[in-house]
Amino acid sequence: MRRTRIRSTITGQGGRIQHSETVLELPHGPAGIGRGAGNPIRLGDIRAREEAARLVFRENDVIVEACGGGTITAHDVETDRALLSDGTTVGIGPYRLTMLPAESDVDLVLGLELETADTAELLARLVPGGKSTLGDTLVSKRSLSWLLFAVCLLVALVLPVAAYWVAQGHEGDRGSLPRLATLDNVWETGELSDSHKFLADNCEACHPVAFQPTRDEECTACHATTGHHFEPARFSIADAAEGGCVGCHGEHQGPNGSVPVQQSLCSDCHATLAEREPATVLLDVSDFGSDHPQFRPSVMTDPATRTIVRASLGAPDFPAERSNLKFPHNLHIGPEAKNTVNDFVTRLGRYEGREALQCSDCHRPEPGGAYMAKVNMRDHCADCHRLEFDSDAPGRVLPHGLPDEVIAVINDYYIAKALQRIESTPQVQAAERGSTRRRAGQTTSAEVRRDTLAEARRQVDQMLDGTFGGRLCGVCHITYPPERSASGEWEVAPVHVTEVWEPKARFRHGSHDTMACAECHAAEASDNSGDVLLPDITSCRSCHLGENEGAAIPSSCGMCHIYHDDRLSPLARGRMAQSGEGG
Repeated sequence: MRRTRIRSTITGQGGRIQHSETVLELPHGPAGIGRGAGNPIRLGDIRAREEAARLVFRENDVIVEACGGGTITAHDVETDRALLSDGTTVGIGPYRLTMLPAESDVDLVLGLELETADTAELLARLVPGGKSTLGDTLVSKRSLSWLLFAVCLLVALVLPVAAYWVAQGHEGDRGSLPRLATLDNVWETGELSDSHKFLADNCEACHPVAFQPTRDEECTACHATTGHHFEPARFSIADAAEGGCVGCHGEHQGPNGSVPVQQSLCSDCHATLAEREPATVLLDVSDFGSDHPQFRPSVMTDPATRTIVRASLGAPDFPAERSNLKFPHNLHIGPEAKNTVNDFVTRLGRYEGREALQCSDCHRPEPGGAYMAKVNMRDHCADCHRLEFDSDAPGRVLPHGLPDEVIAVINDYYIAKALQRIESTPQVQAAERGSTRRRAGQTTSAEVRRDTLAEARRQVDQMLDGTFGGRLCGVCHITYPPERSASGEWEVAPVHVTEVWEPKARFRHGSHDTMACAECHAAEASDNSGDVLLPDITSCRSCHLGENEGAAIPSSCGMCHIYHDDRLSPLARGRMAQSGEGG
């Protein structure tokens, strides 16, 4: 590389001179000179060629060669090659290249001079000669301006207004209109949202009055059951719908434009809600990444009375969920899984040769991916938990979820076996003979029949105690013996598993299918079905932060929360009866 200092001098119009200096590392091979970006020595004037010349180093000589069929000047003579020596000036287009005296810190010093052209010369290069200007035509600039104004007035105002009047009386049937009536599309300000695209040819559905914005009456004609955000009668804050539907829902803004996502729509009230509305039980929140309370799931604490308590995850007094179901996750998945579970998985073909259960064997998203489908006995449990109750009758199983039928099946089974024994027991002392055969015409005694039936009833009681108490039903369910039940028979407490711990939030498992279940749910360490296996807010913040966080997933309030609550009174006029809910 040759270290080269270039001293540039530019003489502008009026004699003003500008000086600049730069140091370049030029290659030992040819170094291009020109206006193109690939040249080590750049010429900025528009009159210079893209590749005007190049420097060629020959031992102690520096030679300038013209490129692309062009020419350079040396001693005021056009040439295609010139030796650059002390005091020699080589012309390259509008530039003058000169070798200056050597300096100790560089290998070469070059001077580059430019005298700028006047405006007329530059325009002459930009506009080739022979082209006519607008002033040279028969139409003046003013006349052309008025003509264009008239065209715009006709196309953008007169014709659309005429189209509107022609279209009167054809609402919803624009396909039968004359072509003129479709010219009002000129006024369309943008693409309709996906939810309203079916109205693309029926502008009057939302704009029945010409030159007026959409009114609430047009919105509620279709959205008559859309509920308020809260009950206005219960709070002092002005009704959130006071500004009208279009205050939040703007149309003609693209496929999703009608759904507002600005975080400020929520934080304007919820950032100081406790101060403004002391009666509320909601906590203040302004941003998910920096100012959002810990998740407060709705936990079933008393299934008999359907009592639900909201509590913050991780709180010392966080309640256990009481679903009347006993299910230790750690005995089914993970390193603590029981050997019997793994043996079943290994033997059963439905698990595709695996040796352990996975979360997805029982928990699968429902169609649409919003929630998880319910776990049921038939599809998820029956392969391992077979309800066989007597070793003498393998394959005979009890019905699941029907305690009364379970009692009836066990009664019928053992009474039937007792009757078979009675029929096969002779009147004589069969026990003494060691035979159960009897002669034709012989009958069993009343005592034998009574003792056999009594023994059968004892078997029934023992089997019911074992089935409901702990061997079958009691393994997974809370059961009540006859002395503690209202019916005087064995009862199974109804199961109330919480399907949605956060009913006021939106969460789609289908949007998180790239993550492993264990990243959010610590099921492998849970030994009690009372555990609420919900990730805390810190876990979610590893990906989701506030609206303006570019380093993670920007997450405004609308990503997880809905605005309108359909349980509340509708927005439509005349339907403002208070529901008594809200808050």
